[in-house]
Amino acid sequence: IDFGTTHSYFATCSKEETKPESVDLGGKTHGIETVVLYRKEEMPLVGDLAFEEYGMALPEERENYKISMQFKPEICTSEDAYKSTYDFLSGILQKILQISPDFMTDISQVFIGVPCEASNEFRKKIKEIAQRAGYGENIETKEEPKGALIYHIYNGDISAEEGLSGVLIIDFGGGTCDFAFMYNGEPQHSWGDMELGGRVFDDLFFQCLLEQNPKALKKIQKDHQEHFVLFYGCRKAKEDFSEAMAQTKRKGRISVKIRDYDYRLIRNIPWDDFLERATHYRPSPIFMKWMEMTKSNPKLYQKGAQKQTIDLIEWFRSALEEGIRQYWLQNKIHLVILAGGSSKWVWVKDVVFEVFGDNVKIIQSNRPYAVISEGLSVLPALQKRHMEVQRKVKKELPV
Repeated sequence: IDFGTTHSYFATCSKEETKPESVDLGGKTHGIETVVLYRKEEMPLVGDLAFEEYGMALPEERENYKISMQFKPEICTSEDAYKSTYDFLSGILQKILQISPDFMTDISQVFIGVPCEASNEFRKKIKEIAQRAGYGENIETKEEPKGALIYHIYNGDISAEEGLSGVLIIDFGGGTCDFAFMYNGEPQHSWGDMELGGRVFDDLFFQCLLEQNPKALKKIQKDHQEHFVLFYGCRKAKEDFSEAMAQTKRKGRISVKIRDYDYRLIRNIPWDDFLERATHYRPSPIFMKWMEMTKSNPKLYQKGAQKQTIDLIEWFRSALEEGIRQYWLQNKIHLVILAGGSSKWVWVKDVVFEVFGDNVKIIQSNRPYAVISEGLSVLPALQKRHMEVQRKVKKELPV
């Protein structure tokens, strides 16, 4: 399980066959929205269905709805986040069992990916939640960078020799940005920022939306849709923009639409305008209200309260360079693996090249958001194969 801030991914792999497969979640095999919709006197909805129901609901229906998202980073500090995580994982398992009633009888072990710098409390709580949600007792937390490394070795993107050399894994997701230096396949040093993630860019596009549609905020607030539009609609717009800019080599302008809201368009955003916004960012009042309510992102909240501007791209660069300096890694990194949905931003690769020059090889899957779950799921099968090879070699060698 790769339990993410915005999306989560589930994969299985037989110990007999080293072939990871995405779990069927009712037509969703490439991940599902990490979201729970609470409805009065009804069972909560999870995943994409929760967003669809909330998006289609009438304003009077929405009075009885509460949508919960972006709760992963807060499970140690918020009872609501803990409950939402339980309801999400439990709801996903029920979805799986509806499709495959015997699913859990075939599961002997469950791995849940966590950032390297995740606290012992975080690891303990996510394991506890998964056990309570019905995933069995044999649950282990595994460092997410291992999943990314195993995925690329398994798929032949890099050789085992390259994977055992100095490798930097950058996992830039919706809620956090994690860096891990690995040698001989094991994390040696890890660092990151639990506040730097894709959701700050969601807020950047939300502000752009409100600038271009001055009357939109009043209507959004009347419909109780502030966080839905901020974290869902604007995230979709951000992803469309990011993908288009990567394809067009950052030239020209692009218009992106917030789906299901024909009257709210973000139009004509040139790349230079995006960079200007990203380097002079301030959290919006709606995002500030969210951070205050969830007690999340304390450093960002404090800067927002002090009306400080934040350079988001420099924030990423500084986070990267801080660990390289601290652990003296300047000449030890030969390969950089980019993972996580936010790593698809075209500027992320630019920053990595600026920091390392041409001395490193950079690889990235065309589905960087799925590499961790699939890599972790294949781990037991690879370990079994490795042990069999060891036994054969020892048997053939002289005493």
